[in-house]
Amino acid sequence: MILPLRLMCRASQLDLWEEYKATLTSREPDRAEARIRTYSAPMNKFLTTYSGRTVTSIKKRDVAKFRLLLEKLPVKPNAKIKALPLAKQIEKADEEKLPRTSATSVRNQINAISAVFTYGVSQDYIDINPVIGTVSDIKTSKSIKGDKGFNKGQITTIFSSKLFHDNYGPVKADYGRAHYWIPILLYYTGARVEEIAQLHLSDIKLTHEVPHLVITNEQDDQSLKNDGSVRAVPLHNHVIELGFADYVGDLPSSGRLFPKLTKTGTDKKYNTRVRVWFSKYLRDDLGVNHKGMKPMHGFRHTFITMCRELNVRNDVQNTILGHSQSDVSGQYGSFSLKVKNELVQSIPKCFTD
Repeated sequence: MILPLRLMCRASQLDLWEEYKATLTSREPDRAEARIRTYSAPMNKFLTTYSGRTVTSIKKRDVAKFRLLLEKLPVKPNAKIKALPLAKQIEKADEEKLPRTSATSVRNQINAISAVFTYGVSQDYIDINPVIGTVSDIKTSKSIKGDKGFNKGQITTIFSSKLFHDNYGPVKADYGRAHYWIPILLYYTGARVEEIAQLHLSDIKLTHEVPHLVITNEQDDQSLKNDGSVRAVPLHNHVIELGFADYVGDLPSSGRLFPKLTKTGTDKKYNTRVRVWFSKYLRDDLGVNHKGMKPMHGFRHTFITMCRELNVRNDVQNTILGHSQSDVSGQYGSFSLKVKNELVQSIPKCFTD
């Protein structure tokens, strides 16, 4: 239940948490249960630590203190220890020399709390999310390994292969031209694979001053990781040079960009079969394979790496990738297609004709 405006300044964190859950259940019924289950543990710890505090009274220093508490808590405590107050759990961890919560877990728990406070900002409970920036210094193993993307040699191997020069494709399946265009679009946009696989022709804006595609969940068969992932992404000039407009022009006037793809697999995604085929092609035909590699998703990691090498501003990069902004300034304003296009055009060509 949304509180009247006059009561918002006195709203407790519990009020905000309960409203967040109700809103999430209403707006995203398919994802609400899993997300609430994930967020409940860290939120319960936070509510216990700052019991009775109003939303507006929580400051960045409070979140910083809570982070220190999380770092001292034992990881996966047994039922007896878990039933103790948090301070007592830490005492037990000290006494028994128990392993502590990992940096990755601390970051994930703080980010869960941040999501709730971001909702608070959107509903005018608070002006600024006090959680933002409190874990930016944590370098998790996921962020520093960098092994899910492709190195420059692998990119050369992939895009110089027969798939992109000899009209090669699957022998036992018909994906139309999805197996050709999806890797190219992923390389130049950094998008998630399903975001590209589910595109409709109405999402392709080739006659605009800045040709671009719109990543959205507007159609009934489209879904996104979160509502903040809706965005317009400029198309690299090389995509146009390769004949993308001709490909689009040869399709029926309405429908999907890759009409031969169907939702399959336990996750019911359009990309499932072509992703599996592409993975096998990289491994068996090209010998491109390394620990942690996720072939289609690897292009997203590669895009981020290229942005870092080009010293691209994080906020511009995030608005193309559909990532949430990590600082206070990122909560305000937006970037024009022209600004985003400058970034996209700076990405080096994946291959030359």
